[in-house]
Amino acid sequence: MNIIKEQEEALFKQWKGDANWVKDGVVSPEIFASSKLKVLYILKEANGGKEKKWTGGDLRAFLNHAERWQTWNTVARWQYAISNIKNEIEWKKIDYISKSTRKKLLQGIAVINLKKVPGNRQSSMKEIEAFAQKDIDFIKLQISIYKPNIVICGGTGNIVKKLNILGTFTKWEKSKKGVEYININDTTIISYVHPGVRASKHKLFWDVVYTFREIL
Repeated sequence: MNIIKEQEEALFKQWKGDANWVKDGVVSPEIFASSKLKVLYILKEANGGKEKKWTGGDLRAFLNHAERWQTWNTVARWQYAISNIKNEIEWKKIDYISKSTRKKLLQGIAVINLKKVPGNRQSSMKEIEAFAQKDIDFIKLQISIYKPNIVICGGTGNIVKKLNILGTFTKWEKSKKGVEYININDTTIISYVHPGVRASKHKLFWDVVYTFREIL
């Protein structure tokens, strides 16, 4: 078993709550370990619907199935941008993301939810913060397994800052596109919307691309 997977499973054994609890983390430990830039996504909460039904309560397995394009196509595009940060990017190459392309791009990421118990259709940020506060030591231990170079907070930036999950800082800086970010201990942290938000896919992509190019 890969060392990352071993560390995850050892942590989850200590941490795991009720039967609805959903594991998360690195999608493909081997690919993640060999990645030049290790990217971690910090999202809100586990989905209690199809993700659990298909994968037995493991987001890592769900992403290896490459389902739910509505959220994960956006993440796949962000991953493509990070991999091609110094190259010219043509929108037509990423406008349509096939299931096989989505799977390939997502295998290089780590993703955690602050609240691992599935939620409702509309997230309660107060509830997510309460779970993050309760589980903060475990969350920090999980992040330490991945040693990320880049962290993208998908709708969770305020909680990450308030609870000092990634270190202490007083305020976010802003890119020219208005995207909040900060560098702490050689880790670039970006605070942006959740990738599943209803918004223009062009805006979701280009705001982050230009921010990457400005700050990385």
